[in-house]
Amino acid sequence: MKKLSFLLCCFMLMLVPNMVHAETYVAQIGENQYTTLDSAVSAAVSGQTIKILRDVSGSNLTLNSGITLDIPVNVTLSLTGNNKVNANAIIKNNGIIVIDDGCLDISKLTYGNNGLIPNQDGLMSVKDNGKVIMLESWEGAFAPSNSSTILTATENGAKMTVGENNYIYKDGEWIGAFQVGENYYTTLSMAGAAITTSGTITLLTDVDVDRVLTITGKTITVEMNGYNIDADMIQEGATKNWRVFKVGAGGVLTVNNSKTTGGIINVTGEFDDDSEFEGINVDNKTGNATATIGANVTIKAGTPVTLYGNSANGTGTTNIYGTLIMAYPISESLSYASIQGNGSAGANSGVVINVYDGAKIINDVSTAIFAPQDGTINIYGGEIIGKTAIAIKSGHLNVSGGTIKATGPAEVPEAFSNGVDSSGAAIQIESNDAYFGEIEVNITGGNIISENGAALYEYLKTGNADSEVLEMKISGGTFTSGENVPAIMLSNELFTKNTSFISGGKFSTNPSAYIKAGYKLSYADSYYEVVKVNVVDGDKTISGTITNGEGAIIQLKQGNTVLKAIQTEDGEYSISKVLPGVYNLVFINGEQTVTKLIVIKDANLTVDVTIPLTGSTVFNFVGDSFDVVVGGLDEVSPGNEVEFNVVLQEVNADSEVQTAIKSEVVNKSILFFDMEMFINDDNVSEINNVLQIVIPFDFDKKDDIELLRSHDGVISKFNLLTSLPTDSYQDQTYYLDKENGLIYVYANKFSTYAVAYKDGTINPQTSDGIGLYFGLGLLSVISLSYFGLKTKNKFN
Repeated sequence: MKKLSFLLCCFMLMLVPNMVHAETYVAQIGENQYTTLDSAVSAAVSGQTIKILRDVSGSNLTLNSGITLDIPVNVTLSLTGNNKVNANAIIKNNGIIVIDDGCLDISKLTYGNNGLIPNQDGLMSVKDNGKVIMLESWEGAFAPSNSSTILTATENGAKMTVGENNYIYKDGEWIGAFQVGENYYTTLSMAGAAITTSGTITLLTDVDVDRVLTITGKTITVEMNGYNIDADMIQEGATKNWRVFKVGAGGVLTVNNSKTTGGIINVTGEFDDDSEFEGINVDNKTGNATATIGANVTIKAGTPVTLYGNSANGTGTTNIYGTLIMAYPISESLSYASIQGNGSAGANSGVVINVYDGAKIINDVSTAIFAPQDGTINIYGGEIIGKTAIAIKSGHLNVSGGTIKATGPAEVPEAFSNGVDSSGAAIQIESNDAYFGEIEVNITGGNIISENGAALYEYLKTGNADSEVLEMKISGGTFTSGENVPAIMLSNELFTKNTSFISGGKFSTNPSAYIKAGYKLSYADSYYEVVKVNVVDGDKTISGTITNGEGAIIQLKQGNTVLKAIQTEDGEYSISKVLPGVYNLVFINGEQTVTKLIVIKDANLTVDVTIPLTGSTVFNFVGDSFDVVVGGLDEVSPGNEVEFNVVLQEVNADSEVQTAIKSEVVNKSILFFDMEMFINDDNVSEINNVLQIVIPFDFDKKDDIELLRSHDGVISKFNLLTSLPTDSYQDQTYYLDKENGLIYVYANKFSTYAVAYKDGTINPQTSDGIGLYFGLGLLSVISLSYFGLKTKNKFN
């Protein structure tokens, strides 16, 4: 008896694994059984049948051609995610298909025995957020009037798409997913056609669109209502339905989203390349057209907005508060713009683009806004981000706010007549006579940033004789360029016909060659800021002849202040209303520059110069504290980048250099400053020729003035000259011009300097109250100030 019981136990144990294993099978193909539906679908080949054995769930399944899915009676298939049945596959449904927060796409099937078999006894049950997509020819069998035998909805919000028709289930019936007034429509086109003059189309669910809605002669608002439009555009014969909205003559389109979620228009297609597909086309060829993309609306497309212009017939206006994303490039290195214009040498104009606060225009592959046509771009706010942010070939660009940012590499673009080649500039201006041209740029604010290239870059197409820019004005904004790249880069042709165009703004590199008269640069927090100054006129004139100077700019400067600026057409120049004083006279002809130290006293002055045909000696001054004039820099290293700086030091009791200098003077106030010389960014402590450095100084109540220097650990006192030298300058000498308030310093070594003087109103050799007048202002020793002068070879 015990032996029989033992054998029975062994037999039962042998059965248990098979019984447990059988319970895990959910599908069968022939003799093979599978533990997941996904594995069965993956294993099936054409001609085979997958039989579902028990209730099962599936997600993101694709039933390929020639495969049959058999759902027996009392078996439920629950689907989530995006599930698709390809052409010539079969679903034999005698059970229940439940779509919950997912989609079943059977639009590729054909009606009859080669598609979803309609004469089975099963049901499709669509829950909230569930969706069924069907072939349009099935509407008679499965649409609302006859859907109860095959399709049921258990919750409001269930969705069905039959061809282009969109339905939602609401309060016991299937209704169109687009609402106009009290009426419902199944397609966007039908809803648009129902509006005769003006009205609002409200989305009631996510919808599919494959045909364009053309708006002419009426005003339509599309309220996204927190939902999305998935636009899978099609081709019918020779006709390409490649855009969701087209706004023509007399048409006004506004796309709004009253919710903070949804509001996405995603545009793709199945012919040529996705980059052709447009969100909105604004076409004013035959009359005024206006489109507005509201806040909380996003258009993702190969070309989110396309513009066609014709000024003879009207204006095409696009207002952007939402987001435009170029999502489908032609290739990894090429795409259309997020806003794509169309232009030529003809009159493709009348196009207006307005970008407001909150807008985002993004292109990770190429240009965010491309405007070759004669029109107007107004940037009031928002973010514009692309490899090149804005590229124009014609028309007007006005920037008063927002962020314009380029992320692409700094490159020399190849100019051509069918698009634009990225330069990595935030604002890229191509002078190309194949287009209308007549470019005007006015920047009063905003952040213009390039990660690698110039903030603003203008160049000529090869063969163009002249710049197409008529006017350039910058009075505000912050311009940030990539490392070692000028913030502003202009062609020589534009530079020589735009004398001075900067009257405000902040710049990551020195823009002194472009500053208008009556303005100066201050330097703080790594930016050069242009600020207005008061210029007092005199009665003297400086004139002369410039060899190689036709079109040259002449600036009269003290330190970083441009007191006068003119431009010569024939090499003859004359600067009037000059006060007596010491100045730098700067002659600029493209990349080539000559700077002279001049002294004008009680008579007019004649200065003739020859500008070299090669090399560059462009001197730039920065800083609020010094109106310094320097002579001799032309001879330092012609053709190279030369930078000369003076930096005021804070008083530091722990400084060995300052302590050593203090030990050389008795009962005097001391101001410390550094002189620095850089040639091609290399720090140079000594040069061959001696510079003449003229510093304004207030001599009031200051006596026994000394000049000292610490160089290579040696403290030296400068020799005071009894008269102002005219040539043969000697290092370690200085002259005090008390009548005109100037100290002349002669030096060719660059390190720490100090001015020591007796002043009975302050406590000697302490930081308490020590001060020195440079120019018109009193500087505290504990403040840090800076001025410099540079040569640049970066104007093309």
